[in-house]
Amino acid sequence: MFNTRQEYIDLLRQLEKEVYPKLKKCWGINPWAIVRTRVSFYFHRVYTKRINDSAKKQCERSVLGGKIKKQDLWMLFKSFCHLILTYPKLKGKLKNKTMLIAFTTHIENGHNKLLEPYQKVLTEKKEEYEVIYLDKMNTADNELNIFFRRLSISVLNLLKIVNKINKQQCKNNKRNADLIKDFFQTHTKLDAEYISSVVDQGIGDNHYYYVYYYYLLKILLPKKVWFVVYYDYRVMPLIRAAKRLKINTCEYQHSAISNNHFAYMKWNNIDYYSDSFPETFQVWSEADKELIERNFSDKKYKPEITVTGNYYLNQQKIKFKTDKSKGNVLICLQGIWIPTFIEDAIADSENIKWYFRLHPRYPHDKPKLQKFQERYPHKIEIEKANSLPLFELFGEVSSLITFFSTAAIEGREFGLKVIIIGAEGYSSYKNYIERGDFYYIENKSDLLKIIEK
Repeated sequence: MFNTRQEYIDLLRQLEKEVYPKLKKCWGINPWAIVRTRVSFYFHRVYTKRINDSAKKQCERSVLGGKIKKQDLWMLFKSFCHLILTYPKLKGKLKNKTMLIAFTTHIENGHNKLLEPYQKVLTEKKEEYEVIYLDKMNTADNELNIFFRRLSISVLNLLKIVNKINKQQCKNNKRNADLIKDFFQTHTKLDAEYISSVVDQGIGDNHYYYVYYYYLLKILLPKKVWFVVYYDYRVMPLIRAAKRLKINTCEYQHSAISNNHFAYMKWNNIDYYSDSFPETFQVWSEADKELIERNFSDKKYKPEITVTGNYYLNQQKIKFKTDKSKGNVLICLQGIWIPTFIEDAIADSENIKWYFRLHPRYPHDKPKLQKFQERYPHKIEIEKANSLPLFELFGEVSSLITFFSTAAIEGREFGLKVIIIGAEGYSSYKNYIERGDFYYIENKSDLLKIIEK
């Protein structure tokens, strides 16, 4: 369906133009931030082939839409009693601490490179913190997680009861979902029914998480909530709850940001839904600061932006050194196969080892890569490229090729020649290319000249 990210970004802009002015408020908020991020996630999964849009999919349903059973009422009573008993012990538990929001999906080889660098910074500053993994906060059986689970059960069932009595907000939500459905039926061949259900679920679940997090934060009372992905469907309602309680919220940059990233491209009329965005952004560079200022500012909402550098990268540069004399090349894939001219360059190259690193979340290239290696077994390296830590791998190469991976920024810091390919890569790293920090190539001869220079 989508050959480039720009195609689905253009479709998002059309959706904004035609549907945004007609959206009804749900549970007191303008839902556009939720609509855009949820639809964008779906687009991105289609684009990266993580979901097959032609396949029949089961429609998403909000947690607020389920029926209330006798068992739910019993669980509500038990959970409420538990909360009354444990509340005195947990009141103010995180007072004067920073709540660090994390996800287990970011853990690789036992380490969370998005979280641990910031933990080190806080430790050096002698600031206290507590790590909360949002995707397992209702599962682990320690006192705090049991409390999380009991509170979520209480909030969920109370909201179900409220929505059964007052159905207007659910009706507004359904009307918004129908607007989305009509748009996609009219303009695309995408599964309009499924997309509308994603929106219906997203807005309903956002309200549940918001109420849950509001009471959670009101009890724990952290001084700041810090996270690395503001646009996650569980983080946006957390931001909203924290801001209502006047708890500072901050996103620390976790990857390259650009105008063709759905979460960082321009937000129009952001004043009307700014509660879903953090008060502070910590970014890696002045260029990133300029992008946030340009794309996230309105008449009232103007986030504070501080340039901190890349904590993780700066810490790793001390541990690993590169050997640029080797002349080998690293290609960082992103679920998109390399253009034909790079295949031809590999065929014509001499005395160069080409390291192919698969993206951990987009491994769709693996079968094609394995067949490609069979054609050039002495030129293609896969095992070492995907087993070594990235920064250790930098020591094996002198050049790095990618579309729009954050590895481009990291490779530059390690002194590699960074080569960008594809229109999306150019759009993502235009400033770096125009400054001469990165090369941009579209043919075999230019590629071989740069590598062999």
